[in-house]
Amino acid sequence: MSSNAFKWLLRYRPMAKWLATALVTVLLLSPLHLMAFDFTVPLYGGGTFKLSNFRGKVVVVMFASVYCGACKKHMPALASAWRSDPELSSDKYIGLVAMISNYNNPNSAVEQDANFFNSLNPPSNWFLSPEPWDLVIKLGIKYTPTVVIFDPQGNPYAKVVGSDLDTQIKLIKEAAKQGEIRVKLEVKPSYVGMKTEIKGRITGGKVSDLTLVFESPSGKREELTVHVSNGEFSTSVIPSEPGIWTVIASVGEENFTKKFLVKQAYFLLLTGHEVIIFKETDEMSAQLFETGSKKVLKGLSQLPSGKLILLGGPKANGFVKTLNQKLGISVYNEGGRGKIRILDYSADLKVKFGKNDYALLYAVKYGGRTVITVQGLTRYGTFAGALMLQAGYLKGLS
Repeated sequence: MSSNAFKWLLRYRPMAKWLATALVTVLLLSPLHLMAFDFTVPLYGGGTFKLSNFRGKVVVVMFASVYCGACKKHMPALASAWRSDPELSSDKYIGLVAMISNYNNPNSAVEQDANFFNSLNPPSNWFLSPEPWDLVIKLGIKYTPTVVIFDPQGNPYAKVVGSDLDTQIKLIKEAAKQGEIRVKLEVKPSYVGMKTEIKGRITGGKVSDLTLVFESPSGKREELTVHVSNGEFSTSVIPSEPGIWTVIASVGEENFTKKFLVKQAYFLLLTGHEVIIFKETDEMSAQLFETGSKKVLKGLSQLPSGKLILLGGPKANGFVKTLNQKLGISVYNEGGRGKIRILDYSADLKVKFGKNDYALLYAVKYGGRTVITVQGLTRYGTFAGALMLQAGYLKGLS
């Protein structure tokens, strides 16, 4: 509605009354659409009212006009219901009456606004702001009476257009139950060009939609809006580059972030020209590769060029340990309890020599070479991983 139409609505009392009583709209607002929302308005008699000064309390802004017939009935009823309710009369709630009676000459209406406010016998926790037209524009107010409710964290909770007193009081009390909203994000590592699933849960309040910001390793940012149902949401993205990505959900002034790894998939084709590096304990695994050179690595030595296959865990193969440290990977076995950790993913495993084992295989580019590691928690895990590699099970997956 244009500003001229809005002025017309306030002036012509019969039509304004009809519209105010005919239109009853309740809009539940999602606090995650607004970041660091705040406002400051002047108070009657001097001073200002700043929303952020009332964190921890429910703030109810009531828009009314001396020209609005519905307001003359509704505002006294709301004031009376508020005074008679011990909960609303407590210091958990604050009321701000925003009188908007003369857009063309706001100063001329200040005393009329004050007389209207005083006639309500206002509760002790109510304030008067005469003619705060900047706030009208900021909150998108088009009709009187309208009530806008802010939860204890200062997030817009609901907007009620019209004179439904029961609905207004119900929503005001609901807003008090809104806790500090927290967002928990879950993302699994994935590959470039493949679908990455993002799941999350929101606690502490009701949210209908949430905006997620994705930041790539090169600094590019993209936004995605997801629907929240019963406090949970899920979506997916297809990463365009490898590296550490960040997903951000902003709530007020606080950001909830989660980092996740996007890997580049390699097609591992064994050509017979690989160099297999191993220690004596993993000779059985090395014998699976009938072609290619074999080299026993005792500690760190000069690495040959070309494609390398490193057999054995970090205790058996020193260069495997070096690569793991560079990539944030940990693999070890102590007394039958094994652990494999990759960034924030961790697996605790029970190992029994010769009977129950696990292996980790990955491929990386290092110093111009393609390096493939096959590292078991014992030599039998290394052997099983070498079998999978030799059989081609890892093509396109490592």
